[in-house]
Amino acid sequence: MKFALLEPDLAELDRVLEILALSGHVCFGASNDTAFRNLLSEVSVDVCLIDWVNPDGCRYETLYQLTQSGSAVPVVLCVAPGTPRGVIDSGLRHGANFSIEKPFSGVESIDYLYIWEMNGFTRSRISGNRIM
Repeated sequence: MKFALLEPDLAELDRVLEILALSGHVCFGASNDTAFRNLLSEVSVDVCLIDWVNPDGCRYETLYQLTQSGSAVPVVLCVAPGTPRGVIDSGLRHGANFSIEKPFSGVESIDYLYIWEMNGFTRSRISGNRIM
């Protein structure tokens, strides 16, 4: 799969990109919304992973642009264990397909994405599963 990752923590961004690349995936990353949107205007991906720990207006705008584009790329919200349910639900209501919890834990985390892909990228939330 080809992933695009929006993660403001540069160390975490590098770590996740490395895990995905070592698993045989093509990965692109950005640490802010503007760079992420620019990246997506230049490359096509299968899945977008976006940080949703503390979404601001800019992050909601990014989500809106992703879900309104003609490409219909699935969007995964990457949340922290303590992210309020209302924040997660808001992202799902605004068009995200799925939410997963950070931190990314390697092969197990990638397995959840494969299962989700095999189910046709249906909308859901997997609580307790830690990805990123």
